[in-house]
Amino acid sequence: MSENPFVDPGPSHLNQTASSLSTSPLGGPNNLGPRPNPTNQRSGLLVIGLIVASLFIVCSGFAGLSFVAFRSIANQGVVTELPERESVFEDDASAFNEALRVAKLQVEQGSVDPDSNWDPSVLDFVNAALENEAEDEIPFHSGMFVEAVAKSPWGDNEIGMIERLQIASWIKQYTPLPPRHADYWRVLNVTVRDDQPLAEVDILFYSYSDQATSARWFLVYDEVGDWSAQSIHEPDRWRVYDHAMLEEGRRISDEYAAYARGDIMFADGYESTLLKMNTASELWADGKIDDARKRLRECERASMLPSDRDLAMLKLSYVYYQQEENTEAIRVLASIKNPDAIWGVWPMVALCQTSLGNHDKAIEALKRAQSQSPQHPNHDWLTAEIFAQQDRDDESADARANALKMMARDTGQLTVLADYERVKDIPAMIYAARSAASQNDDQVWERFADNAYYHPELASASIDAVKALESVPIGMVELLAANAAWARDDHDAAAASYLKVNEIAESELWRRSSKRDWFHVRIGQENYDAILAESKDLDETLRMLMDYVLEDITISKPANLITAFANRPDVSELPVAQGLIGLAHMLLNENEAAAAKLGVFHEWLEEPEQASDEDISWWNGTVKELLAAAIQETGQTDLVVRRFGDDPYLSIQIGRWMIDNATDAELRSFADRYADGDAMMQLQSLRVKAHLAQRSDDRDTSIKLHQEVVSKADEIAESNDDFYSYFASNERNQYFASLRLLPADLTASNSGDEIAGDLGLRQSMITESERFSDWQLAEAWLADVQRDSSVDVASLANSFTSAVEIHAEAGRWDEAIALCERGLKIAENRQSDSDNNDLSSLQNARILALLAAERFDEARQLLAQSSEPVGYASIDVPAELLADLAEGNLSVLPEHFATEKPDEVANWLISAPRRRLFELQSNNPHFDTLLEAYPMTIGYHGAQQTLRIVVNANLTKLQWHEWGTKNLQSAFSQSLGESVQVRELDNFADKSGWSLTTQSGDSFVVGVSRIAASASDLRGVIDQRAGEYDRETNTIRFDVVTLSVLDYEPLAKQRLFDCVAALTNATQSVVCVAWNDNSRIWIGDNLAERLRWQNKVERDDERLAASIYGYRVDEDGEMIDETESDHHWRQLAGSQANLPVTVQHYCESNVELLPATLIGYDDVSDSFAVRLDQDSAISRYLKADKRCLVRASNLLAKQEAGTPVP
Repeated sequence: MSENPFVDPGPSHLNQTASSLSTSPLGGPNNLGPRPNPTNQRSGLLVIGLIVASLFIVCSGFAGLSFVAFRSIANQGVVTELPERESVFEDDASAFNEALRVAKLQVEQGSVDPDSNWDPSVLDFVNAALENEAEDEIPFHSGMFVEAVAKSPWGDNEIGMIERLQIASWIKQYTPLPPRHADYWRVLNVTVRDDQPLAEVDILFYSYSDQATSARWFLVYDEVGDWSAQSIHEPDRWRVYDHAMLEEGRRISDEYAAYARGDIMFADGYESTLLKMNTASELWADGKIDDARKRLRECERASMLPSDRDLAMLKLSYVYYQQEENTEAIRVLASIKNPDAIWGVWPMVALCQTSLGNHDKAIEALKRAQSQSPQHPNHDWLTAEIFAQQDRDDESADARANALKMMARDTGQLTVLADYERVKDIPAMIYAARSAASQNDDQVWERFADNAYYHPELASASIDAVKALESVPIGMVELLAANAAWARDDHDAAAASYLKVNEIAESELWRRSSKRDWFHVRIGQENYDAILAESKDLDETLRMLMDYVLEDITISKPANLITAFANRPDVSELPVAQGLIGLAHMLLNENEAAAAKLGVFHEWLEEPEQASDEDISWWNGTVKELLAAAIQETGQTDLVVRRFGDDPYLSIQIGRWMIDNATDAELRSFADRYADGDAMMQLQSLRVKAHLAQRSDDRDTSIKLHQEVVSKADEIAESNDDFYSYFASNERNQYFASLRLLPADLTASNSGDEIAGDLGLRQSMITESERFSDWQLAEAWLADVQRDSSVDVASLANSFTSAVEIHAEAGRWDEAIALCERGLKIAENRQSDSDNNDLSSLQNARILALLAAERFDEARQLLAQSSEPVGYASIDVPAELLADLAEGNLSVLPEHFATEKPDEVANWLISAPRRRLFELQSNNPHFDTLLEAYPMTIGYHGAQQTLRIVVNANLTKLQWHEWGTKNLQSAFSQSLGESVQVRELDNFADKSGWSLTTQSGDSFVVGVSRIAASASDLRGVIDQRAGEYDRETNTIRFDVVTLSVLDYEPLAKQRLFDCVAALTNATQSVVCVAWNDNSRIWIGDNLAERLRWQNKVERDDERLAASIYGYRVDEDGEMIDETESDHHWRQLAGSQANLPVTVQHYCESNVELLPATLIGYDDVSDSFAVRLDQDSAISRYLKADKRCLVRASNLLAKQEAGTPVP
């Protein structure tokens, strides 16, 4: 079940949860806002009363006249006398229930039109008020509100002239307007009195994320003259003067009446309690759980008016529910003295019991709620959720269909109902669409039509049902047909139907969306010929295409675009077409053609008409950057400088291109030419000189020049753009970190002290030292941070944590613990009012180091003192359990997991940092017991370290098998100094893989994949030399050898780099080696020597950032995708027992195929249950004969697995 029980699996954009008090499970709380201070207000009014009394004495002759005048002021603005009220809640509840009964009857009759007896002016007024996003603009009648307060039963008939003046002054400060409780609403009933200009409106508010709420609005017709209910009334003359929310059990006038007559000592208790609830929610969000609970307990004990207490406790339950404290919410709800006089209580009890899985108690609470309001849709809504949890799918769908018909505009519920894929629900969905359309909302029809794409099984029946309607919405049949055609990949039929909808539909929404869907059908095929041929508005289509391309500068088949325009000379000369052709040439690295076409397009964009067009003016900045890059790629740097050198961003781009691509001779020439240019080009000259000094290992000159770069950039920033200031510090930190400079290297120069003292630089240095395991560098910069008392506690703790990781990675646990304790001592001495969470990273690092050093008692003591778990915890268990896991006390774990879901326990066990501790217990006799009780999820296993070798080869699987047999054992044995056992993994026909283990516990996985990656992404790193280039798809195909460390033994980086160095030496045609998610790439000669470990990862000047990721391809270069849909596997799981399958389990880009038996579908985890036939070579927690969980994307039919080479 999702976090919010009302949010079922569906489109991601619909999965919303209540996140604050203002979006409680019952809609927003009815906050009064800044209610007046009773002491100040009331004492002032007592003085007024004394003055008035004295006037009666002094001016006795005018006493009668004064009294009449005062009463006139107090009654100012009253249009008509309000009827007497006998109850606060019962009469409103009865009226709303009658409105629900009539509305339900209307649903059963299939009617969607408003009742003909309703006054249309009232309906127009209400809809206009609710459609207005600004709630403070709802017309409100203050005088009649004061009269409503006076008539409230809670006023005890004692709201006199002084109180009326008091209330009138309050509402000048804050007008108690009716809130718009949710996204959607349904007017259930409109009643206009025959004898007075008064009306009552019953409104059901609802949304996908909250329960439906029940509101009553009370209106007055503000016009002087005789009243006649049969007359034609103007909507803009109606005013709201009072409103009620049945879930809260009172009208707003009652709230004010109770406040006005209440004890002055307690009147503000409700308001202050709401503020405490909001504060508690904020504390909870900040992780200050104990403080939040303390505030909430204070709310329970708060003094307030008796009339406020039940509602305050209801709202307090919302807060507990939002924090998943359902037991506490139920406890608070039980304290409500009169739950039957508030509609919000029993649905809330049902909601909390549902969240706890107490279905019988939830149903009992729902019965109580239903006895209050028999026709209320919340009953169906919650019933659907309960049945869903009990796997009673048909009953759940029936209840959801009933709820949808009353809450028609809730597209989220329609989507969930469609997921059941029952043809019998189509009438309910069509009724919802028709009902929404009667409120001028076409979105529900559109979402209904989406079912034909997402649920093809419903397509034919949906089309037939729509055709059978008396009034068929124009374009709906075609929209359904289009979606169904797209679902079955009939792109031509889909495109034709979308274009038909665009032509005939009356709905502007459908016309826009059909044009968009047609475009995406064709762009998905990259069928540019069809896009140009089928377009009825080429200007609009070209703009759509340009928007699409510029959003991420990617077209997978740019050659197709060029060809399509070549076939349409009538279109290709249009400016936007020229731009698109230029972009395609650029992606193909055809820079001369790109520069020519983009130049034409850029000139057109600079013209006033285009520059002032808000829809396309944003193109120009991106096009300028691309044009400058294309020209520079042709070697015309001077031309780029002349055209764009005065642009701050482009001048930096010019300098970066030179540094990344030019030869030393070209760099020296550039630096000399622009040394005396304008300020921006002087900056680029200095950058290039600094780079040249770095390349020549002239360390002192390099430091000096880069400090000049910083100074020049700051100088420009003073008069130009603060971007340069950011650029200066960012560039400097990256540069000095890459040089791995010590503080002494910087402080040797005049400006060095200021630079060395920059906190950002220090943290960059320490982070860099951690990345490359350079303890000498970390130690020097850490000492520098320690000496500076101005460094804040959080930054100090984070710096120490990074340095500790170097010891931890090397297995130097005692040194790691000592460093943690030193850092904590310094931080605690500096700490004043700072939050202890600032130290959490360092405190956690100490605990983990103690566990790794087997100092379990010390770790357990610290864990007992900790208020938060170490690392992310998906379940609520004692922090000390981490020590039990590390020490091997696995038998004590299950008692703490008793109330948790098995899949969440499994996630807890294999989430960082617990996975390491758990896997190290794989030989523990209780390990298998845990695996059986808490099935693990198959899919992905993160490696400790990974390197990738790009190989210029196109070898067959057999050839890679021979390579592995020849090289792996010898290379790894040589590097590790002990014998290595190599096991070939079952794999796909296009992939090879091996696991490698040693007696001492080292464990690796090596794999080879044939991939295709975008040539544009690889420019400057890998080109056609590295494999086969395909101009049509603009991809380069090459082989990648991926090596990952799986074990938790020390020195993972050292072992990996030494093994890769040896393997690189033994592999022909190596193009480059990439590390750290490709943030470091080694290119060029002597790779084996440059990669060999020398107590740290050595600095290398040729490291670049690029992406060498791609997708798997077959021998013809076509993308490989063996996966089937979730629906496909659900059908198989339901129809075939013990089906043999193959499961894909990944580590980085390596994969092993595990034979297994499909047991069935697991509703709790929304996954498929399988039983493995063999142990995993990658994850120790995936064992033969153990039940595991897997997603559909990782399941394969047995015959789809590639046959491993013998």
